[in-house]
Amino acid sequence: GIVKYDAFNQMGGQLSYSLALLDENDNGFIINSVHSAEGCY
Repeated sequence: GIVKYDAFNQMGGQLSYSLALLDENDNGFIINSVHSAEGCY
């Protein structure tokens, strides 16, 4: 699933996110993107 969130109190719009991609055995990986005023990491 995907979760969108505000990484910093001064930032709005829920531009950061975490995405979990799992198979039926719960094996997989997570992609995380943190958006700040300086850019996206």
